[in-house]
Amino acid sequence: MITTYQVNAWPSYRIKHARLRHKQLLNQVELYANSKPFRISTAHGTANERVQSVIESFTPPDVAKMSVYVGEIANALRGALDSTVWQILNAGQNRNDGSNLQFPILDDPDSWEAKAKSWLAGAQLPLLDRVKFCQPFSLKTGYPEHPLNILRMLSNLDKHKTSIALRGTAAPGADINVEYAGPVKAHQFGAWLQAPSNFTASPEPAVGAIVFDAVVPSYVSNLSVTGHVDFHLAIDLDGLPELPFVEIPRIIDYVEQVIWYVQAGEEAQELYLRNPMAYTSGVTEQ
Repeated sequence: MITTYQVNAWPSYRIKHARLRHKQLLNQVELYANSKPFRISTAHGTANERVQSVIESFTPPDVAKMSVYVGEIANALRGALDSTVWQILNAGQNRNDGSNLQFPILDDPDSWEAKAKSWLAGAQLPLLDRVKFCQPFSLKTGYPEHPLNILRMLSNLDKHKTSIALRGTAAPGADINVEYAGPVKAHQFGAWLQAPSNFTASPEPAVGAIVFDAVVPSYVSNLSVTGHVDFHLAIDLDGLPELPFVEIPRIIDYVEQVIWYVQAGEEAQELYLRNPMAYTSGVTEQ
């Protein structure tokens, strides 16, 4: 017979809070993107002249504000995990040492026994087995990094009141107005425009950085070019792959499944935790 544990709605509310904060975070990211943080020059040229479009100004994102949202998400998820084991271990006991109880997140299997003895004091075998099963040292999820490891890193940043680090990926492009000299050479011009050498591969968001740099073809009488930059932000985790903001829901989903599994030990949750990528075609948002 499978042992099941009852907990109140607190972990569920914490999960909902994390989802709400994620939506608010995405709104901040979208507002920033729509604010046109780059101002880029327009260059004009005629046949055989060189044209350059450069960054004239750049407004960086408000990292501190975004960090608060990320920190609240991490805090809510960590709280949901800790509350789950705290409630199970304190059921009907009215213990006063609950502050020492928390959900361990461990990479090293050798540290399990000591941490479990301290953080899961008094836990019976079903609970110990389930929490151990969920540990990063036990499961390979298919993701570049275990979701609980990412949560631990984000939670530690928030705990120490440290801002997240952001990594921006800049993809350059250009808006073109062209007048041809003589017969239309649109197919030739299209090939010229797409030449990789015209664009800076990944321009630094600094004043004076070149976005577009080329010599106007001889069959063009007038050319006007304004560079543009698509700037994608992600969380830079030291030593780990970057975490785009839109992928945070997979961390939330995973934590929610961990909580359900710890309570009920059902096979459906176990299968999900073993291979979450098989259950989602992409990033979920609720």
